[in-house]
Amino acid sequence: MPTRKAKNNINIEANKAIETTQEHETKQEKAEKYGKADFSEEYNGKLAKILVLNQPMIIGKIIETRPYWLKVELPDNKTIYINKAYIISIEPVGVKP
Repeated sequence: MPTRKAKNNINIEANKAIETTQEHETKQEKAEKYGKADFSEEYNGKLAKILVLNQPMIIGKIIETRPYWLKVELPDNKTIYINKAYIISIEPVGVKP
């Protein structure tokens, strides 16, 4: 028969497991809710002017987007990666409103 101390330890471990599960669900819900808040699907695959902090204007085709990065093909066929944290604006080129 388990001692009182052993029973308390089991209850503490069970409570920790429940809290961890609840915390994980909350993070997953946030990811689903805010995951596409950057409109990546609107400019992916398009030619765009990209203004990056402390850099000259970049013109290129956005060929792939990730949660924190853009993959951009420049007119000279170079590929660069831009961290979204440093992007000030993205303007599609040749698209009429």
